[in-house]
Parts: sequence; C-alpha cells; structure tokens
Amino acid sequence: MLRLTLVLFLILNSPSLWALTEPEEESPPAPPVEINKWQFKSDLDNFTLEKTENRYTIGQREVNPVVFSDFEQIFSANTEYDVGCPHDLGKKPTVTITAYGSDNQPYVREFFVEKGYVRDRQNNKCLFIMKEGLTRLPLHRSCFIGQTNASLPIKNKLQVYYNGKLLYDFEKVNNNWQQNVKNLFINWEYFQRVLEAFKDFPIDQRYHPAIANEKKTFEIRTGREVYSFYLTGRNFWAAKIPKVNWLVASSAWALFEDFNPSLWLSRYHDQLLNLTNKDLPYAQRTS
Repeated sequence: MLRLTLVLFLILNSPSLWALTEPEEESPPAPPVEINKWQFKSDLDNFTLEKTENRYTIGQREVNPVVFSDFEQIFSANTEYDVGCPHDLGKKPTVTITAYGSDNQPYVREFFVEKGYVRDRQNNKCLFIMKEGLTRLPLHRSCFIGQTNASLPIKNKLQVYYNGKLLYDFEKVNNNWQQNVKNLFINWEYFQRVLEAFKDFPIDQRYHPAIANEKKTFEIRTGREVYSFYLTGRNFWAAKIPKVNWLVASSAWALFEDFNPSLWLSRYHDQLLNLTNKDLPYAQRTS
C-alpha cells in the first residue's frame, strides 16, 4: 500500500505529465499594421500622402481623404492577392503606390486601371476590381488639393454634336444668341441654363479617361475647343477638357439628363414647325 501511494505521488507531481496535459499559453497575435504613408508614382505626378491620427496631409497641407478612402483597404493585411495576373497586363502600371506603416516595411501595389487589376509586387499576384471603380483612383495631387470649382469658357459660337452629327449651331450676334440649323425652334430658357451650368461648376469627381469607354457621349464645340461629355452615372456627366489628363464630373450637368436632343427644343416645336411650313395648306398649318 505504501509503495502504491508513493508511485501515485511521483506520477502526479511529474513535470513531464503536466507538460503533456496543460496547453502552453499562446503568444498574443501581432497588432495589425497601420498604414500611415502612401507614395504615389506615375507619369502624371509623384507625391506623398501622410496620415497622422485622422489627419491627412500632402506636404504641410491638410487634405480631404474621401477621394482615397475606398482604396485604403487595398493595403490592408486582410486583402488577399490570390488571383493570377493576366498575361496581357503589361509591365508599366498606371500608377504605383508604395505604402508604409508601423512596421516600416514597404507594401507596393501596382494599379493597372484600364485592365481593372491591382498587382502585389511582392508575390506577383493580383486583385481584380471592376475597371470603373479603379477609374476613381487619384492619379494626381490635384485630386486632393486641386480646384473645387471650374468654368468652361464659352465663345460666341457654340455647337452641339451627337454621334458625330451637328445637332445645334448657336451663334452670338450683337449680344444675342441665335440658332443656325434650319427648322429648329429652341427652348431658350433651357439654353440659358446650359450656359450657366458651364460657369463656376463644382468638381465632384475626377476620373481616369478609361471611364469613357462605351459610354453615351456628346460634344460641345466652342471657338477652337472641344469638350467631350460622357454619361458615367444616372444624370451624372464627366467632361474631357483640353490639356487636362483626366475627366472632371459635375452635378451641375444633371440638366443634360440622358441627353435627349428634344430637351433643347421648344415644347411648341412641332406646332411652330407646321405653322412655318409654307408647303402645307393654310388650314393644316393653323389647325
């Protein structure tokens, strides 16, 4: 009996037994890396966006980060780059963004906007994003600190083209506008609203030109300048402005709706057309 008691005592107090039965305490997980700096590099611009607490700056200038907020997640450790990159992706990205965080390690992401892919340079794998989403990626510091309003200078001649065809030909003569395409009766109130929409309009979004692919479009030609407009959302138009490398969109242009040419015409257009048609019998013209 004494021998059995001694054996049990030795077993229960054996360190090796407790080592087998008691799990070792796991090390706490490493805190997630907090990104606080992004270096942008492209043919258009090179600049650095920095974050201190909830304050974002370029140089010493504080900026509104809303234009970049949707893309911050791309640099998160939770975002997996596990898609094989297409063979036709190309070697030169639209923009390369190198992020740095609390671990002081570089996280390099290459954005191929026209293809809709982001490549992790470390593992050479890709993340697919709808191309239209990537077209909102800031390509230039102007996206953060550029002008918030702009105007399109309208000369004494304004032409509207749709599908390559001249629809309306407006000309300012003796300080009054006239329309030179025959047999068209204009809604002049709407025309004045269009002119006002080109003055001091808010810039609500800047887009990569790839947003224009396969979009409904029309042109405003005035003087030597051509402004191409593209329907990027419901009643939301973006314009390609000469000598600017991206498109600007404004809520002020919602009056174009989906660009129905009849918007420019008087609501009495058909009646006026009949009334002025000398080939019709008088009774029919005045009915």
